[in-house]
Amino acid sequence: NGFSFHLSLVQNDIIYIIGGHSLENNIRPPNFYKIKIDLPLGSPAVSCVILPGGISVSSAIMTQTREKEYVVVGGYHSENQKRLVCNTINLDDNKIEIVETEAPEWTPDIKHCKIWFGSDMGNGSILFGIPGDNRQLASDANYFYILKCPVENDQSLEQMAQVC
Repeated sequence: NGFSFHLSLVQNDIIYIIGGHSLENNIRPPNFYKIKIDLPLGSPAVSCVILPGGISVSSAIMTQTREKEYVVVGGYHSENQKRLVCNTINLDDNKIEIVETEAPEWTPDIKHCKIWFGSDMGNGSILFGIPGDNRQLASDANYFYILKCPVENDQSLEQMAQVC
């Protein structure tokens, strides 16, 4: 049905898939799948379980902040509604927990732009870009921000911080 997945995590022999977008229905259901792969002698065995507690998201960015902790930032709830909340994903032995966490104080430019894009830079940092739209004479201008999430053994960041 034209479904795409948007976030995935791997731990040991388990793949977790979070969020996604159905092109057929243009919805982003709070999907949360656990795919376990066993590799015994012979052919592999694959099992898939749908878990409760997923998040409705597409096109989000995820960064690792601790050995078993990730932060999900950005993305979209719907085609024209940006997702301004953040979630922390905690992995434990054969267990995963997703909790909403405090988002940074987004700048007005980020809050009001229609689209945004970016990528994980590693070490808890995310690069965000927004189109310049009518702010510049050059229509292809973009503005970039770096979002720094608190990472393990870093007391300098008690909460998320934006750098422009």
